[in-house]
Amino acid sequence: MRLDVGLYKVSKEIGQKWYLEKGHKDQMSAISNLSLLTGVPCIVSAIWIGEIENWSPFFINSIVGLIKFYGYTEILGIPEGFPYDLIKSQGN
Repeated sequence: MRLDVGLYKVSKEIGQKWYLEKGHKDQMSAISNLSLLTGVPCIVSAIWIGEIENWSPFFINSIVGLIKFYGYTEILGIPEGFPYDLIKSQGN
């Protein structure tokens, strides 16, 4: 399944601002809460937060898990600095 993160860019600034102000207090719930708040897929939330958190292991693992669970085969429109190699190595 293909996903274009860029399709949700209208909500990115709002979502990242929410995370910085309130969501960072509970990283376990941040991805799902941000997804509910903005109406974007959970993996989009994880990518937006991962970008803020400099691709911390928690969010890398979350992204890998979401890729496996939903069967994403291609992700387009991702931000600069996205750790393709790390995601790929974790996904095996």
